[in-house]
Amino acid sequence: MAVLRGAVRDALHLPAFLREQDKQARICAAEGVDHVRYLARLTELELIDRERRMVERRIKSAKFPAAKAWIALTSRRSDLLTR
Repeated sequence: MAVLRGAVRDALHLPAFLREQDKQARICAAEGVDHVRYLARLTELELIDRERRMVERRIKSAKFPAAKAWIALTSRRSDLLTR
């Protein structure tokens, strides 16, 4: 089964499916959910994961300046005020 999962992962590029399938299978079995809703849940998780990665890629490609910690901003401000 693990070999099949690897082949499916490589062929279809569905990382969220593979990461969540066992967990969702247990949850759906406990809730008595049918296979259609099980696959719908996995698909929804995959879409959420893809959207998150897309946003991360876009932010990275935009080359925004690095986020600064609040403490760095306030300490710099206090340094300027004490001069």
